[in-house]
Amino acid sequence: MTDRQPLVPDDFPIPQPPATDRYRLEPLGPQHNASDHAAWTGSIDHIRATPGFEQGSWPPADGMTLEANLGDLRRHADDFARRVGFTYTVLSVPDGDVIGCVYIYGSRTEPGTVDVASWVRADHADLDADLYRVVSDWLTTAWPFSRLDYAPADPGRTGGTTSRPRDRGRHRPPTARRTVPDIPPSDRITEHVRERVATTGRPRRRGRRWTLGSGRRGRCAGRTPRSGRRAPGAG
Repeated sequence: MTDRQPLVPDDFPIPQPPATDRYRLEPLGPQHNASDHAAWTGSIDHIRATPGFEQGSWPPADGMTLEANLGDLRRHADDFARRVGFTYTVLSVPDGDVIGCVYIYGSRTEPGTVDVASWVRADHADLDADLYRVVSDWLTTAWPFSRLDYAPADPGRTGGTTSRPRDRGRHRPPTARRTVPDIPPSDRITEHVRERVATTGRPRRRGRRWTLGSGRRGRCAGRTPRSGRRAPGAG
C-alpha cells in the first residue's frame, strides 16, 4: 500500500515520450529486466558520479540479483499504471538496448514539486547532458507540472567523478535546479493558458493577472531509502 497521490488526473493523456536520433524513451517494465540490470550493474561508478546520485546508497557496490531487479521493475510499472510515478527506460536507437533510465515522482516534502532523476550507461556518458535537456523540455511543455526538482547534468562530463558531491541515492530526489512558475489547478486553466505558460511563463487572464508562485527551489532530503531500487522521493 502507498499513500502517494496520482501526479495527474485519470483523464489526462500521458504525453508521448521523446525520441532523438540516438535514443528514445518508453515506460519501464518487466520486459526490460535483463537489459536494465546489465546497464546499471555495469555502470555503478558512473551512476554514483551523476549529479543527484553522488554518495547515495544506490546503486549498491555489490549489485543486485536479476530477480530482485525484476521486482523493482514490476513496482515501477504498477506505479505508472496508478499514475503515482512515471519511470521510463532509455533505449538506444536503433538496436533498443537499455542505456539509461528516467524517474518522475512527486516529492514527499515539497507539495507541488515533482522529483526527477536520470542516469545513462557509462559507455554513453556523452548523453547525460542531452538527456537532461530533452527530458526537462518535455516535462515543462507536455506535462502540467508547476515545479521540477531535477539536478542538471554536467555538459562536459564524459565519465569519472563530479566535483559536486551530494548525499543522494539513485532514486532519492535531486537538488532543485530547474523550476517552473506555479499556476492554478489544471481544472481552472485553459489550453490557451497552458500554451502561454509553456512559451512565456506569464499566464494572463482577462480582467486580472494570475499571481505566479515563487518557483522556489528546495532540497527534498531526509528520506531513509528502503532496500532495492527506489524512485525519486520514495519513502
